[in-house]
Amino acid sequence: MAAATPITTVLFDYGGVLAEEGFALGLAAIARENGLDPDAFFHTAGEAIYGCGYVTGRSTEQAYWQLVRSQTGIRGEDRALTEAILSRFTLRPRMLDAVRALKAQGVSVLLSEQNLPFAEAVADRAYLIEQGQVVHEGRMADVVANPDVRKNCLGV
Repeated sequence: MAAATPITTVLFDYGGVLAEEGFALGLAAIARENGLDPDAFFHTAGEAIYGCGYVTGRSTEQAYWQLVRSQTGIRGEDRALTEAILSRFTLRPRMLDAVRALKAQGVSVLLSEQNLPFAEAVADRAYLIEQGQVVHEGRMADVVANPDVRKNCLGV
């Protein structure tokens, strides 16, 4: 029997793996705030995120929210709607421990991540991807400190 190849890299997604899934909870909250049925709104918003191409990087967050607004009549600014979703992702402490243990063993850990505080806590390097293209990369601290990143990607 051949020797097992050692694992050198692990890829983690944030929502549903490292953290509890906040997408459905956030959409339900947005629906309730707008007087809509949460299940129907989830279906419409879920179809829209794929239909507009946002999930595959062919569209922007702004275009996604515009489509959802046109299909459902919801109110609210893009940033507030996005925050309603992101604020409902809850980090699983045991998964953070697993990431740190892998790093301590020399395993490269890749995160598919939109939660900046979590990424800063565990990542050494950052690659910011917009519509399928790497637009910024480097040491995490350098990327986050970059004025262009802060203005155009982080909104600060």
